[in-house]
Amino acid sequence: MAYPNQIDQFDAKLNKKTDGSVYVIEEQLPLTAGKYEGLLAHDNITNTTIRVYTGSKLTGQEVINYIISVPSETPWRRHIKVFADVAKVYVTYETPGDTVEADDVNVLQQSMTATQTEVERYKVTNDLAIHGLDTRLTTHTNNKTNPHNVTVTQIGAETPAGAQAKADVAKNVAIATAASDATTKTNAVQGNLNTHTANVTDAHDTANRLQALRTALTNYIDQSIAAIVSGAPEMLDTLYELSNALGNDPNFSATITNLIGQKLAASEVVTVATANKVLRLDANGKFLATVITQSADYRFVTDTEKTAWTGKSSLALGETSATAYRGDRGKIAYDHSQTVHAPVMDIATQAEAETGTSNVKYMTPLRVKQAIAANPLPAGLTWNQIKGV
Repeated sequence: MAYPNQIDQFDAKLNKKTDGSVYVIEEQLPLTAGKYEGLLAHDNITNTTIRVYTGSKLTGQEVINYIISVPSETPWRRHIKVFADVAKVYVTYETPGDTVEADDVNVLQQSMTATQTEVERYKVTNDLAIHGLDTRLTTHTNNKTNPHNVTVTQIGAETPAGAQAKADVAKNVAIATAASDATTKTNAVQGNLNTHTANVTDAHDTANRLQALRTALTNYIDQSIAAIVSGAPEMLDTLYELSNALGNDPNFSATITNLIGQKLAASEVVTVATANKVLRLDANGKFLATVITQSADYRFVTDTEKTAWTGKSSLALGETSATAYRGDRGKIAYDHSQTVHAPVMDIATQAEAETGTSNVKYMTPLRVKQAIAANPLPAGLTWNQIKGV
């Protein structure tokens, strides 16, 4: 803290205006070794309004070498870094008003505590000084009848009358001198006492003014907090609860704006069939009867047609004797017919025809010839004999 040589200084908080307008603020920032880094004095600053110049009121040369950042824990604040080869710069910006945060309350509390400590220290010091003055004044009052302990010594051979005369003169001079000195010192002590009394009065007055300041600050903080809460429910009357309610999103406004932009407009939802529109269902989750029309391309199915269609038997191929293709072979032949270039029947290979190893595959004339050639008749036996001709 700045005590005891000076007191703390606080930037005035800006209340939000009832008409919704904004404040235009100019801050003077001192640069050290060509750089300034710190928080701007006010909150909720619109970044696009920030301008930095070497002169006041947007004069001089504009400074473009600066960086604005948002502290993650206090997103309503703005941190700035400025780089320029000048002693100071002027930053202007717009803000709708300040946010009273816990740190503001903590700083005020620390300042009031330090002020109270300094007042108590000053009171003790002045009480000791006043006590010392009281002691010195009492001692001086007790000794003021003969403060210099003056004595008269007879010098030379004088007559008793002359000696007495000299003694009386010396006594009168000593008394006058002592009285004068006593008056001077009494006046000085009284002046010091008046000064210290005034200091004590000033100290008490300072204490009273500090107490009034403390009360005013407390009332200001209470009013600011009440203005922020403004009748909010208990679960939403602190910054922590509000932050949680907003999903801890520092860009909540932009997020909501984007979501609103993605929302389907009410004009896009209709109850009558309209090109490029969304058709609304009725309370039962069905299309309204008025939007379904029958045409040459689209027609309704009658209850009779629906019953007849439902009553048709299933044609499961190759599973029962009542199917369209009877038996497994019929199913295989049908399945093959659905594949391009697939054979209708399963034909024996040449090897199967010559050896006679399959009795389920079909024989083409070529395969029969190949089988006969591979199995000649015994000598002396003809085919006519086999056929009984």
